[in-house]
Amino acid sequence: MDSKNWSEEELNNLTCVRLIELLREKGLNVSGIKKELVERILVSELQKDKSSITTKKQELNGLTVVKLREILRQNGLRVSGLKSELIDRLIERESLDEEKSRIDQVLVSNSINTIPISEFEVVVLDLETSGFSPKVERVIEASAVILRGEDVISTFSSLCNPDRAVGQKVTELTGISNEMLQGADTNGTVMLGLHEFIGNRPIICHNASFDKRFLEMEMKKIGKSISNEFLCTLLLARRLVVSEEGHSLQALKEIVGFAGGCSHKDHRALADVQVTVAVWLFLQNIVRENIYGNPRVIDFSFFQMLSRIPKNNVARLLPNFR
Repeated sequence: MDSKNWSEEELNNLTCVRLIELLREKGLNVSGIKKELVERILVSELQKDKSSITTKKQELNGLTVVKLREILRQNGLRVSGLKSELIDRLIERESLDEEKSRIDQVLVSNSINTIPISEFEVVVLDLETSGFSPKVERVIEASAVILRGEDVISTFSSLCNPDRAVGQKVTELTGISNEMLQGADTNGTVMLGLHEFIGNRPIICHNASFDKRFLEMEMKKIGKSISNEFLCTLLLARRLVVSEEGHSLQALKEIVGFAGGCSHKDHRALADVQVTVAVWLFLQNIVRENIYGNPRVIDFSFFQMLSRIPKNNVARLLPNFR
């Protein structure tokens, strides 16, 4: 493979897409590479005093992480501090068994706890709100349960009086009226109780980013903070459950076989918590049926990792998953 000379202008305008193309031309297997990995390589502007790419084919044979870093530096790319895992994923030369072993090591070393998820305490939370923006809207109902394995060991649920009227659309959606809220505890009182109830336990929500933003804003108003770990069952379900109806709680409750207990009303906090618990247990079962190796690694951090990886990489963690 002949080396190609690059002008200074071409180097200065090098994009992530062009870098991928360049690495392919140089014999590197970068199929399926994510754009953000390349962006991590391009951590700064190209050095102005470099004007050509002179990597030789023989330098690419038997390429190591250290050597690839050296080659990129020689060609004007500053890669100081680049994590070797990113290069590993660029090269993609590990066998499946080696990949499994590497993931196991990452799971053990990065685990936020060593307690199996079947014995671990989490809080499953749902908030009903007067609107979509935590900067201007308020929580009008907060419900949560403490879950140890598959058992609910404690429940918290309360309407919240936001000291303002809620709109008719909110009442139609949730069934929560202004009359119901007038006799409820203030948001401050409810949030103090919820803060104590949650403690330092990890928090599970469906569409967790929404609940997290409102929870953080409400806690800020009473001088409290939330630094708990969060896990989103919506993100997990999108990776593990095939559903033509989408992955809302309303769609998933049919898939997981949720019967509704005594009474289930969509968009009431405690009812949605109950469905989220059922979805969470259903997703755990999918993982247990498809994971390789020692179940000991199925802890909370494993599910966090699973919820964040691209969908097409799920099989790397769950080889039997189809």
